[in-house]
Amino acid sequence: MPATLTSLIEHGEFGITDRVSAEGSTVLGWVHSSDLEDPSPFVTTGQMLLTTGRQFPESDDLPFYASYVDRLHAAGVSALGFGTEVFRAGTPAGLVDACRNAGLPLVEVPYRTPFIAISQWVAAVQAADARARIDWVLATQNAVSIAALGSGGMQAAIRKTASRLRCDIALFDADGELADAASGSDGAGAALPDEVPAQVHRLLAAQHRSRVDLALATVSATIQTLGGTKRLTGALVLARSEPFDSADFSIATTLVALAEVSLEHNQSLRVSLRSLMQQLFALLRDGRVAEVRTAIEAIPAGLPSTELRVVSVAVGPEEAALRDALERRASAAVSGMFAVGTAEGLTLLIEPGDWPALKAFLARRGAHAGVSDRLEWERLNVGIVQAGRALQRAGQGEVMEFTELVSASFFGLLASSDVAEIAHARLSAALVAPGGRELLDDAGVWLRHNAAWDPAARELGIHRHTLKARIEQLGNLVGLDLRQFQDRAELWALVSSLDMTSS
Repeated sequence: MPATLTSLIEHGEFGITDRVSAEGSTVLGWVHSSDLEDPSPFVTTGQMLLTTGRQFPESDDLPFYASYVDRLHAAGVSALGFGTEVFRAGTPAGLVDACRNAGLPLVEVPYRTPFIAISQWVAAVQAADARARIDWVLATQNAVSIAALGSGGMQAAIRKTASRLRCDIALFDADGELADAASGSDGAGAALPDEVPAQVHRLLAAQHRSRVDLALATVSATIQTLGGTKRLTGALVLARSEPFDSADFSIATTLVALAEVSLEHNQSLRVSLRSLMQQLFALLRDGRVAEVRTAIEAIPAGLPSTELRVVSVAVGPEEAALRDALERRASAAVSGMFAVGTAEGLTLLIEPGDWPALKAFLARRGAHAGVSDRLEWERLNVGIVQAGRALQRAGQGEVMEFTELVSASFFGLLASSDVAEIAHARLSAALVAPGGRELLDDAGVWLRHNAAWDPAARELGIHRHTLKARIEQLGNLVGLDLRQFQDRAELWALVSSLDMTSS
């Protein structure tokens, strides 16, 4: 505890008497003695001034005392102590009245108590308080570090820090999305003024490592970006009603370091898990959902419950930030999202109820995406086809839902469950035959060129007679006479429903 006027009065050895009481607790930053008529140039804010009154008139001249006290009050003196029996017997009544009128605490110091003893006592209390503060900082840093190393990880470290500093803490990811939050008052999420998230977004957009301290109407907040310049990984915010001191910032620095390590580790882990996610995705497509649920218990990944929607997002090489953002969302502790890399970019399996928030996020990022209907796990492959169809038909920077595609075009119906399943069965002879898939690919190119031989052959890089032979071979495999329009149309519908053509 710091040295206060109350604790000084209660220190019985000094015999100090309270003459004008303080309103609330008065902290004594230091003690200075002076008998100057105007000591204000030699004192600093928060000091207690001691005087023997040699400069005072013999009479209780109230204007003199009022002027003297006003100067002290303006200089920031926290309290005044009058030493009796040196030049005056007892505290002058005029000084008592002036201090009471100005609201300046006043105490009476007996002759037996030297001023130096009071200064030494304040110094000793301050030193003990500083040692206690250092011990508290070290203990808190240790507690925060231990929390981070435990099963709770970064989440536990944030809550421990919020509790020790009695503040609200919010961790934002590289996109300015709230990743975690805690309140030192009740353990709930932090409630930050609107100015704070807005400032976080500005700092992340600037891509410079920095710290900004905000003094708002009801809260003091500090924002520290995480990571290096041009490669920020997020931002950490601490906020409370009282300003933070250097000891608080020492603890905040520990949390910042832990957060940076945690975010970098999570990024590395997500990258290293990409190939595993593809293998797990193959299991999901084979219907082995229970096995995958068990497998992801030990890794940062989620999975929808009984129903899902499939989202196909086009992510090019230049859109690494979008890939990272979506993978971060999928790896969140409460996520019900599964993210896997595909030839187009990313395929996401999400809870149907999470789609509105994800759609808004994709729209803000100008993402090119398609989403399936609401499906059960048994129809996952159908959902993949639906999402792919919607992606194909979405304009650049647009998000299209499969239901919109169906309502707008018959083409969307080709990815419906019944048609896709029928097409798979109808083309099974070609799908299992050696080179059959290549024949279907060639047919897709041929049909896209309106069954014109020369342009299709040029695109495929083969002679038109070779193409004719391959199309005839395919017709024989699937039982279609591809010289006739209706059989060509049927083949186009079958191939399209399996998502083997380029639209």
